Amino acid sequence: MKYPEDLRKKELIIMDKNKIYLLGAVILSISIFASSIIISTSFNHLSASIKSFEHILLNQKEEKNVMTLDEAADYLHISTETLKYMSNEISGLQIPYLKVDDQYIFTKQGLDKWLESNHWDLDY
Repeated sequence: MKYPEDLRKKELIIMDKNKIYLLGAVILSISIFASSIIISTSFNHLSASIKSFEHILLNQKEEKNVMTLDEAADYLHISTETLKYMSNEISGLQIPYLKVDDQYIFTKQGLDKWLESNHWDLDY
C-alpha cells in the first residue's frame, strides 16, 4: 500500500514543477511584452525628437542661419583654412562653432555677434 502513496507524492512534485515552469513562462511573457511596449514608446519619442530637430535644422539651413565651413568662409569672405585657424582655440580669436565628427557648423547669429565684438584695425 505504500507504493501508491509514494507515487502520489511524486505526481504532486511533478505537478508543482510544471506549475512553476508555467508560472515562469507567464512571467517571462509578460516581461517581454512590457519591455516591447516601453521600447516602442521610447523609439516613438526618439523619432519625434529627431524629426523635430531635423525640421529645425532644415528651416535654419534654408534661412542660412546654420552654415557649413564653406558657407561660413564665404559669408566672412575668407578661405576655409583661415576660418579653421580662426576657430581654433590656439588662435585666440574663438569664432563660435560646433564640430560634429569632422564637420564644422556655424550659425549666422554667432558669426555676426563675433564680428561685432571684435574690432579690426586693418592697414592697407
